[in-house]
Amino acid sequence: MKPLICVIILFISVGVNAQQQDEIEMFILKQMNDQKITSLSIGVIENGKIIKEIGYGFANIELKISASQNTVYKLGSLSKQMVAAGIMLLI
Repeated sequence: MKPLICVIILFISVGVNAQQQDEIEMFILKQMNDQKITSLSIGVIENGKIIKEIGYGFANIELKISASQNTVYKLGSLSKQMVAAGIMLLI
């Protein structure tokens, strides 16, 4: 069984308090469960500085290796959409 690996990077430019952070974490975990996402890494940036880096789930399910902020993911065909979006910005 091939694990579904998804990378989501969130850039948030406003501060959040502890209650909001808990709500965000609950939302992330719910979405991972609902969409059957096995691994997720998130970075939160505020005023140009990284304020939070965290990994959820498993980078390798079979070996039970947890995901972290340093987990390397396979991009697959995702780079095609990134290039297309970049080209559209130039037009």
